[in-house]
Amino acid sequence: MLREHSKVDPDDARIRFVGFGSSSLDLEIFAYIKAAEMPEFLGIQEDLLLRIMDIITGSGAGIAFPSQITYITRDEPLDSRNAEEAEMQARQWREKNELPDHDFYIEPAKHPTR
Repeated sequence: MLREHSKVDPDDARIRFVGFGSSSLDLEIFAYIKAAEMPEFLGIQEDLLLRIMDIITGSGAGIAFPSQITYITRDEPLDSRNAEEAEMQARQWREKNELPDHDFYIEPAKHPTR
């Protein structure tokens, strides 16, 4: 379609599969459009994009548009006693210049079963 369009230079026109997006297959569309003024260019660009959409839907495929799902949950309140103990421990390490290395492991606090 690009190479047959009267306002597209056929020599360099191309569409290439260039990568994988997080939820997409990414295509790059490249063409030199024969237009001297921006309004004419925009009209040709729109025509090309609509034709590409027709080709996609005509082949039985579709265009995926970005979507987002938001999950809402009720967070458990922080245990103020655990937070105070952690702050106190960190303060002591800072005062003694004994901050743990990045591979230091602190056993997780035990939470009562619900």
